[in-house]
Amino acid sequence: NCRTGPDQIHHGEYNIQGVGEREKTTWTTDAITALFGSEDSNAARRGALCFWDVIPRIAGDKLMVEVMTGHQSHYYMNGQLPHESGQPIPVYFLTVPPGSGFTFHVVCDLPFLRRAAPELAASDRWRSLLRQAFEHAFAWLGFGAKTSVGYGAMAAAGTGASRGEEAPSPAFQSEETVWENAALLLNPGKGEIVASRNGEKTAPLKGKEADALKAELTEDQRTRLKRKKALKGVTVRVRKRGNLIELTGVVS
Repeated sequence: NCRTGPDQIHHGEYNIQGVGEREKTTWTTDAITALFGSEDSNAARRGALCFWDVIPRIAGDKLMVEVMTGHQSHYYMNGQLPHESGQPIPVYFLTVPPGSGFTFHVVCDLPFLRRAAPELAASDRWRSLLRQAFEHAFAWLGFGAKTSVGYGAMAAAGTGASRGEEAPSPAFQSEETVWENAALLLNPGKGEIVASRNGEKTAPLKGKEADALKAELTEDQRTRLKRKKALKGVTVRVRKRGNLIELTGVVS
């Protein structure tokens, strides 16, 4: 089960077969059923779209290993009260290295769609709908699991049709902002630093990026962060890209 890590932004492409005019089309319940099908036990039916497996183009021809450590397994698995004296169990899993690419292929059964929803088949309006869905996923949602902490984040490298049609490349919409009265949290075991405020957390900084952030702190702040594993009341700069929140610096 390969996932992309919070600091591993990839590039994706999607290839939608068919040719038609690009236009703004609104999603409706009928359109969703026609394209994706329905699981209703009384009216189950297939949809017109077929999504192929997405095979990554692995950068460097090597996967990477990341570690996820659950600290409350006694609570989730055995029903005990949550506390901080449990036995964390590291879970190792494969990740796709940064710089890798993914290609998304979607095929539409046009004869079926003409029978089920002729208005979507006309002028290939289904493609306009699907393009909007992909653009929204690229810019805001991410792909796969754990997107709220940055996994599955991609930037659209380009789009195209089976007949070579060029289409605009959606990009992440970034928002720079400042968090006042935030807290920096240090995980000494992993060497990671995150910023937290009002229930939101940034993706962890580690390695050289974590060292660079520490260098922006005063000597007293670095000492307190190292001793208490937390530094409260700091002002930090963050960048939001969809569900991903990145810690970019400290405001002195």
